[in-house]
Amino acid sequence: MDIEQHPDLRDERWQRAATRRAHRDARRLRRRARFRRHLPKTIAILSAVALAGGLALHQSGRLDSLLADSAPSTSTAHTSTTAPSTVEAMRKVDLARPFAGTPAEGWADGTAGFVAPPPAPVAGYSPEQVAEATEKVRRFLTAARLDRQVLENHTPDPVLAQLDPESLTTIRAKLAGGDVAGTSWILTRVSKGQRLLPVEPKVNGRMWVESGEHGTLAVHTNYVIAYAFDPGDKKPIGPMDIVALERWEATYLVGNDIKGLWPGKAQGFTYSIACGEAKKGFLAPSISERRLDGKPAKHDSAYYFDPANPMGDENACGN
Repeated sequence: MDIEQHPDLRDERWQRAATRRAHRDARRLRRRARFRRHLPKTIAILSAVALAGGLALHQSGRLDSLLADSAPSTSTAHTSTTAPSTVEAMRKVDLARPFAGTPAEGWADGTAGFVAPPPAPVAGYSPEQVAEATEKVRRFLTAARLDRQVLENHTPDPVLAQLDPESLTTIRAKLAGGDVAGTSWILTRVSKGQRLLPVEPKVNGRMWVESGEHGTLAVHTNYVIAYAFDPGDKKPIGPMDIVALERWEATYLVGNDIKGLWPGKAQGFTYSIACGEAKKGFLAPSISERRLDGKPAKHDSAYYFDPANPMGDENACGN
């Protein structure tokens, strides 16, 4: 049979439906082309931005516990707390409760800290679609910031699998080239030779949703994560010797034409860390690198633990 004589091709309703499908597919391809033209450029720029932000707030690491540590807050809300005395700061560290005596003591454990907002309609997306978007971001953050395979074994697959394949060009290139610092904005890696204690990191912050570019949902996040490290044969003076902090403000785009998540803007810093390892992109506790030449932080610990405070541009590690 001549294909042009096929009954479907001569049916007007079928032709109208086929035309609508073709237009719909064409619009989808055009939208994806816009993502390809614009969003990957954002990612390429962000690698440098995140690196600068990641080195912005390193504490000097010199006798960290003698600096004013702060008492724990009784709430996970954005509140600052007063600092304890030097005697309190130097009390014995309990490795079973490593966050005791720090502002993170009362925070949620692990994934429980990534709390999504109540679902509501946003920019034409239903509450159910918004809830699905925030759940994608929660799963991503869990993999990128809490998964031990990612943190300690430096396996990026659980993180990359949740991102749109077209967003990964720059990220994969940096990973392949061993650029750890250039990818710290997308996932956290603990320094080789360092081990986390067998307790969940503490998490505090918030998530909110707005209309994003190209008809997407923009899921914004602002979280502080505290990690507790095994001191090994070193003797910690106080809890901040073994607790290292990361804070990341990051946006993730979700939409009908995105497979998974598309990473957007990101900036962050680390605090109470080993400066040398941080400059390489790795997270390590201050006890692993005693420095006598670093500048002290401008504020007490409570300030840096509070995600409501400005990000700032300090660099106590030096160049």
